[in-house]
Amino acid sequence: MTIRGQNLLFLVPVFLVAGLLIGGLKWAADTNTLEAGGKEQIRTFAVALREFLEARERLSANRGLASIQPEILKRDLNRVQQLFDLREPEVTTSAISKLFWPEASSSAGAPGVVILHPDSREPVFSYAPEGFQDISHRVKEITQARGVMAEAREEGLYLSDFNASLNSPDNLWALAILKNQDGEEYGILGVQYDGSWIQNEMRASVVEIGIGILVSALAGIIIALFLSSILSRTLQNLTEAASRAADGDYDVRIRSGLIEEFNDLGNTFRTMTSLLYDTLDRIRKTLIEQEQFRNTDDLMATFRSNAYGTVAIEEDWMEAHMGPLRSHIPGHFYYHIPRGNGHLFIMGWVHDSSEPDDLVASALCRYVDSQVSRDIKTPDLLKSAFQVFPARKLIAVEIQPNPAHGTSYLLDSEHSGAEPLIEEFGSVPESGLVFHTLAEAFGQRIETALRHMERGSAASVHEQIRAIATSGEDGIVVYIRGHR
Repeated sequence: MTIRGQNLLFLVPVFLVAGLLIGGLKWAADTNTLEAGGKEQIRTFAVALREFLEARERLSANRGLASIQPEILKRDLNRVQQLFDLREPEVTTSAISKLFWPEASSSAGAPGVVILHPDSREPVFSYAPEGFQDISHRVKEITQARGVMAEAREEGLYLSDFNASLNSPDNLWALAILKNQDGEEYGILGVQYDGSWIQNEMRASVVEIGIGILVSALAGIIIALFLSSILSRTLQNLTEAASRAADGDYDVRIRSGLIEEFNDLGNTFRTMTSLLYDTLDRIRKTLIEQEQFRNTDDLMATFRSNAYGTVAIEEDWMEAHMGPLRSHIPGHFYYHIPRGNGHLFIMGWVHDSSEPDDLVASALCRYVDSQVSRDIKTPDLLKSAFQVFPARKLIAVEIQPNPAHGTSYLLDSEHSGAEPLIEEFGSVPESGLVFHTLAEAFGQRIETALRHMERGSAASVHEQIRAIATSGEDGIVVYIRGHR
């Protein structure tokens, strides 16, 4: 999978989730707004009609329900309907609603009105605009529901509850108690208002949320493509530089990009190629001065002999032997460096097993050798070498005298990255310790065999360790034992 595809897979779901979260918040906000708006509208109509009827009752010569003149009241409500039709007031101004459902008008009009006798609950007056069903029966049902009349008397107004959704009720309902100037109840006012606009707006909200999610997904794709183009261009630059370095052109230049980590990687690459160039330049000068090499094989053989010679150390307090089990493996390295009163052994391998990688491995060894004199702490020294050179694994063992004791370090690019795993051992036993670049199973066989090995020289023990290796097993082994 390309880096472009990976960015699309990782970024698009992130933006989709963000779009869904924002859509959920918008849905909740729209629901609350529409519920509050619908209740406020029906409340406004009910309160206005109640005050109008009560004012007319007070001014009329007749009292109570007798003050209601059906024909005049219907005429007044028809005029209200005509005013609404003339001005075409809109409950909502949603552009999406107008665009997708222009025929589903959100225009409101005069409400349906019914007045019931307070005791018999029979309709005294009923008015329903065109398109409204007869509301008398529905209002009677509402008044018979438990607690409705008690709430209407206590609050002065009862609103039929509803939830704003795609299945919202077609009509909104309210009840109000009509009282005369003496505070006595003389009628029940029922008001019906068109609520289809709520369904219309909820559908518009769904469309807006869908558009928002689509925009989020498109934004994720655009950003992914932008990032992948930057990464691809930077990686292509590094790949071309590595290819030129492999062809022998170590004077490569890597352009700086927008990502700081890639700039750091480019600086590290330049440092490595500069060290390789300096090393090869010194070798060329030596060859010219001594005139003793005729071909590349001679150069490589001499280079290996300087960096990969078998290490045999014998002190009054320790003895060590380091080298390959059978023969040198291209790309593997091992080196010994005196450090203070003790010794530092390093071994490992670079990324590939090809002849040019011997140059990288040898340069790594010589880099560590050159840095030892600067009195850098061993973990920092190994970490810098691991970062500058493309090593897959770097194992180091540092031994100090009186008595022989030390510390082992492991840097593995596949597991621990560039952070060394450190293990201290209090003393080196006479039976010895073995460190190697082979598989863990080989180490277990060595530990078992050490109990039965003859205690000869370190070189002889190394030979016995070689005999334990099965066919195909090869690598670097350092054997160290302490003396009392």
